[in-house]
Amino acid sequence: MITRYFFASPFRHRHLPSKTGVAFDVTLCPLADYFKDQGVPELTPHAACNLDYGAAREFGVELVRSQTIADGAAHCDFRWKFPATGAD
Repeated sequence: MITRYFFASPFRHRHLPSKTGVAFDVTLCPLADYFKDQGVPELTPHAACNLDYGAAREFGVELVRSQTIADGAAHCDFRWKFPATGAD
């Protein structure tokens, strides 16, 4: 659902296996491209990337991300971790 509604085209992403939630890498970010084209790439984390953490809180999950395209990485690594339910 996350990639279908929030990271759909023109974003590009690849899904990865995860035992604790949902994992994917965004490999093309139109928001980072837009801010770069406008000459203000330093605004991308504040205007776009940081919003992902608020969305995760609203969904009741934890977002772990160690890199972003906006910071110069080749991709953004999204690791959405679901809370433990106590069930096996």
